[in-house]
Amino acid sequence: MKPLFHSDLDEILDLSREDLLALRGARIFITGGTGFFGKWIVESLMHARERLLGGKLEITVLTRSRANARTVFEGAFDLDQVHWHEGEIASFSFPSGSFSHVIHAATPARASINDNDPLRMLEITISGTRHILYFARQAQSSRLLLTSSGAVYGAQSPDLYGVPESHPGFVDPLEPKNAYAVGKLVSEHFCTQFSSDKLACLIARCFAFVGPGLPLDEHFAIGNFIGDALAGRKITIKGDGTPYRSYLYPTDLIAQLLAILVRGVSCRPYNVGHPQAFNLREIAEAVSAQTNVGTEILGKPQPGARSVRYVPDLSRLQSELGAVPRVNLSEAIRRTLAWHRHSDQKRK
Repeated sequence: MKPLFHSDLDEILDLSREDLLALRGARIFITGGTGFFGKWIVESLMHARERLLGGKLEITVLTRSRANARTVFEGAFDLDQVHWHEGEIASFSFPSGSFSHVIHAATPARASINDNDPLRMLEITISGTRHILYFARQAQSSRLLLTSSGAVYGAQSPDLYGVPESHPGFVDPLEPKNAYAVGKLVSEHFCTQFSSDKLACLIARCFAFVGPGLPLDEHFAIGNFIGDALAGRKITIKGDGTPYRSYLYPTDLIAQLLAILVRGVSCRPYNVGHPQAFNLREIAEAVSAQTNVGTEILGKPQPGARSVRYVPDLSRLQSELGAVPRVNLSEAIRRTLAWHRHSDQKRK
């Protein structure tokens, strides 16, 4: 995968300067380092290490394959400045020494796993979180960040513009397809069991995102729209186009995660996302407007049906940690398209 744009990484330095300075001298262990979140976390921290922290930051990334991890980050930074620790999330051998911070971003996020093998989804999510918490305790970590999900709220009421952290939600534990949401709920509960005056467990309930590195051929609607457009295909919405989503660009994502990691309160969940919602038809049209391809909606709205929503309320994040999204949907789409086009030109 091609490196991220330096302009985006510099923007993260501007947004999160004080939080990044608080990590000077830290020793950080990261899971999920080659995924969408992980790539942005690792490149952002390595950029800060070089440009802001004078090299005073040590990063260890858990990976199933050191060779694959180095391919993912090829050209992004001096790969020898990162320690690659091979192993599976639920069973890796603990590296020696202490780690001041742990970022647990590993999750089997593919919808196909949740749909076709929900038991595997549940087992990996729960056992992985339990294992990393035991590691954080042994490594004498002071802060651990869990990337949870807005899925823990269950179906959002159409009457609720954005769901707040105080909302009780409801996830049916007897529905097999809820394996991902149940796994994240149990992971959050594990945090309450491991949290202590020595280990703060920070919880980020992450919603929907768009940006460089987001898969274009999986279950992410906007990723599929962008993939269609880049291939010159008509943007196709398989449903009726009425569900609402809000998308956060990764520069704001990293700023929000860093704020939670450095200044968040233990076991006090924070929504991570963008508060401005659009329905899928509007989102497809926004991609279409920048690519000159058409759109097609295959489904038809059901008379009297209420629109499905997956939108966070960010009041807690904004009021307590001052993290306010800066990149709107149109700009997020523009930057994502630019990165893919630049990457395609590099391959030619």
